[in-house]
Amino acid sequence: MRRAGRIWRYRPAELSLQRRSKLNGHSHPVEHFDIFFSHTWLTPGRWKVLSLLLQRGCTFMLLAWCFGIALSFLLCMFDILPLLASWQSLAISFHADTAVGCWLMVFGAIFALGGFLTAPCLSPGWSDICFLDVACIHQTDEAEMQQGINNIGSFLSASSQLHVLWSGPYLTRLWCIFEIAAYRKLNPTGKIVISTLRRYFAKSTYGRTASALYTGTIGRFRQEVLGIVKPCGFTLPYIFLGTTPINALCLEGFLALCKGGAPAESILSYFVSVVVGNNMLWLPASMVFLDFVSKRIVSPSGGWTGHLQTLMIFLVMSALTVVGAMCAVGAYTGSVWLVFLWIGCAGIFASIVWYRCWHQ
Repeated sequence: MRRAGRIWRYRPAELSLQRRSKLNGHSHPVEHFDIFFSHTWLTPGRWKVLSLLLQRGCTFMLLAWCFGIALSFLLCMFDILPLLASWQSLAISFHADTAVGCWLMVFGAIFALGGFLTAPCLSPGWSDICFLDVACIHQTDEAEMQQGINNIGSFLSASSQLHVLWSGPYLTRLWCIFEIAAYRKLNPTGKIVISTLRRYFAKSTYGRTASALYTGTIGRFRQEVLGIVKPCGFTLPYIFLGTTPINALCLEGFLALCKGGAPAESILSYFVSVVVGNNMLWLPASMVFLDFVSKRIVSPSGGWTGHLQTLMIFLVMSALTVVGAMCAVGAYTGSVWLVFLWIGCAGIFASIVWYRCWHQ
């Protein structure tokens, strides 16, 4: 994944003979593999790089964002960074114009992007001991290529994890199906991880391919897939990473209250209502709920039906976002009792959604 995933970006067939002969130089002998990547080169490599970076580097990206927010907050509090704009506060017991800036949003975005790009080098948990076909199987020497193909079973049995980069054409390739079946046969205790690159197309391809395969094998594999893939397609870092822009914006208001000399009651009311109630409880739960509903009610289809379904999802998410924002603003500008009422409602909503839609 280093150097922007250079080895993934081009199909071997698109490379010159000289460049293909150098691919094997990226590999070296090992006793075992931490990860065996199973994929098809019919899917562009850029989507695989993006998927792996987001999946493996999302937590590091979120931590980098938090560090950027904390750093910019301290720099503003000590007047190292100026607050040049003005914001009218309507918080409880504090109605005044306060200085506000955009440094938290700027620093948060820069540090998040930096975390995304540097995750393969700095984030723990990234392993270089993996099997990637273009590097581990010689691409120009026919004898060595055949030797590598003949030993695929040995590579699979020596791998701790099979990481499937699932795209639309994946199950149309018999070689990919062989890798999954052979891995489960040769390595029954090994872990299978599935990263879906194109979810809906993959579903339809799976349905068409399944009818052409042995029913018992597909049935057992389907049960295992259902055990691997959670009902919700998001992971926790994904969800909270999606709320970082609105969190940074709202924390600008929190900083303005702190710098403007607002009383503790006003600062806490704003933080609890907006940052905790809306950004940490209501919005993430809304995302989980919408993902849950879209997978079970919305059917993948094209044409006007697909556009209408997409519009419906957008409108529902917009409505949930507006409702949460209005409740949060009404609470922190109203009274302490409204703050308690709002945080209670948001907490109940989040608890129900996470229990019903995430942990099933």
